[in-house]
Amino acid sequence: MSNAKTFIIDSNDVCSVTLSNIVKIWSNASINDVIVVKTSWKASVKELERWCQETNNVMENVSTENGKYVIRIRLTTPFG
Repeated sequence: MSNAKTFIIDSNDVCSVTLSNIVKIWSNASINDVIVVKTSWKASVKELERWCQETNNVMENVSTENGKYVIRIRLTTPFG
């Protein structure tokens, strides 16, 4: 995992826009790369949890920082 990359999405966009950005990253990422989503949208936590379950990726952590939810996702399955 030492070669894993971390991608940051810091956005106040609605869940669907954030999810679209995640899929764009996932399509070019490698297994074990990490996506960190920072968002003010509380609904993003549940939506991304569902997305992880459906795609077999892993939501590693959810925290808050400066009034935003910080969601850490590890990509454990290839895109497509």
